[in-house]
Amino acid sequence: MVLSIDQSAHDLSGTATVEVKVGDNHTKLIYSVIGVIWEGFLTANFRSVDRTQVQFAVVMFRVKDGGKALVGQYVHNAPPEDEPVPTQIYLVRK
Repeated sequence: MVLSIDQSAHDLSGTATVEVKVGDNHTKLIYSVIGVIWEGFLTANFRSVDRTQVQFAVVMFRVKDGGKALVGQYVHNAPPEDEPVPTQIYLVRK
């Protein structure tokens, strides 16, 4: 996952790029991101930029190391069953 966000006070907006492997297929998903940072946590909603794909996700990360890392969960809808799938994520600032 690559997360590119702008912050204004507590509010966040930006994009996220996620590479997903389902069976032998690899897909790159690009999301618009809207969220907040509050009391050391980042929460956000992801919605696919490509309207031909119905993809969405939610994330909740703990802000670690003074903002240098995010640790938490990414939960997205996964075809073909379209059930929520959680994934543990650890992101480090470049």
